[in-house]
Amino acid sequence: MIRLFSTLLLLLCVHLNAQTTIHFNDIRAQIGNTGIHISGTDSQITVPKIKPYSFLYTSSLWLGGKDVLTDSLFLAAEAYRQRGFDYKPGPIDLITNTYNPSTAAFYDKKWEISKQIIDDFKTNRLKNGYVIPNEIKEWPAHGTGNFSYNLAPFVDTDNNGKYEPEKGDYPEIKGDYMLWWVFNDLGAHTETNSKAIGVEIHGSCYAYLNKLLNESDPDYIINRSLFFNYKVINRSNRNYKDFYAGIFNDIDLGDYVDDDFAFDSINNQIVAVNNDNFDNLFGANPPMMSCQFLNQKMNSIKYYLNNFNMVNGNPNTDQDYYYYLQGKNKNNTNDTLKVRQTPCDNPNNLNSDIRVLPSTRKGTLVKDSAFDLTFVYSVINDCNKAGNTAQKLKNWYVNDSFPSKSYWGLDVERNEIQSKNISVYPNPFNNLLNIDLLPGSETTQITLIDAFGKVILSQTITTNSEKIDVSKLSDGLYILKAQSNTSIYQFKLLKKQ
Repeated sequence: MIRLFSTLLLLLCVHLNAQTTIHFNDIRAQIGNTGIHISGTDSQITVPKIKPYSFLYTSSLWLGGKDVLTDSLFLAAEAYRQRGFDYKPGPIDLITNTYNPSTAAFYDKKWEISKQIIDDFKTNRLKNGYVIPNEIKEWPAHGTGNFSYNLAPFVDTDNNGKYEPEKGDYPEIKGDYMLWWVFNDLGAHTETNSKAIGVEIHGSCYAYLNKLLNESDPDYIINRSLFFNYKVINRSNRNYKDFYAGIFNDIDLGDYVDDDFAFDSINNQIVAVNNDNFDNLFGANPPMMSCQFLNQKMNSIKYYLNNFNMVNGNPNTDQDYYYYLQGKNKNNTNDTLKVRQTPCDNPNNLNSDIRVLPSTRKGTLVKDSAFDLTFVYSVINDCNKAGNTAQKLKNWYVNDSFPSKSYWGLDVERNEIQSKNISVYPNPFNNLLNIDLLPGSETTQITLIDAFGKVILSQTITTNSEKIDVSKLSDGLYILKAQSNTSIYQFKLLKKQ
């Protein structure tokens, strides 16, 4: 009943902020643009290739610290928004140090971009007929009015400090696909009733895709991982001590009533597991999900239960939230329950609807300073391989060597494309796309994919000439894959009115 009530309340609140459903690789998740980055609706983290059941119901950012001079607590956190909101979309006014919903309304969204769009821009921007995509033109590199001049990161090709796509500047992104947004914690904190910290947070969610791997390959974890980065900037006039940042996770591995977790301190990760290795939805040997910190140490892990227990139940006061960030119970005591050191250890027998909060201790956060927290969710099938998977992801992150292969080739000219067996035209196209199989060609399967990796259409071509109605497609870059029994061709196409 509590779960149903939480869901109804979140559904009532969710329309207030922009939501984007990501389905770039195997993971499907609904991403919010404030403190709740995974929304607890019917689009929480799932992997449809496995089964259409959730791994995580809701996830959000918790922050808290004490004023160096007064020792007063300042904190921001959200769980389900049963009581209200601590975070608001948009940056902070640097002159007045206030938040105005009207002037910040423009930022109540997320900006979406792919590596494919950027690579196409870099390769073709000087060619006749090239049109700079809106994703690049409208990138929020600079704030308006009294907002910070520097917002979303970009590559400044002439080092003049200005974002000028017409001169070759472009968004600086992580992954093959990225979302970017900005939010803050000013105003009343109606979720925690705490005093506002005065932080502006630049958030991003990104993913990689390797289309050439099969599911048995150890590197396939790249296709079942979703990365987040938060840049937390202290815009207040205060210096903070004992500052913590945590990631709240309402674990739901299918049926939520029998979840458990392990803390892998060596690899800075928690691993959500089933208590008895059987789930009412997934069945026997259900998959697991990890949350791994990549650039900060997990200093503490706190679990609590979805009940009203005075020691380890749902938090009620800002001090409750702060104790949880420190890895303590609400009564300022430490957990006596054994935390599983590896996912294959004996279970804790929590057998409950649990929440798990890994956190990192920043220590001090002085005025105008910032710190980054990067973490990743990954879906895994074998508890014995969780450590190796974490090390693989960390190495890729540290060395910036992710094995992505999201699309092929950048050398396709912007005119009629003809290979040995197939001709695709016109390019750019508008309402119709012509596909001609040359005499003697085999039956060919064609797949049209947009710049974010989503399959738009898939059909078999058997006739010598086929006209496809593409009038309803949005302008932008597409990849057409044509595959017969003996050949595979990739065509880069542009839709333009």
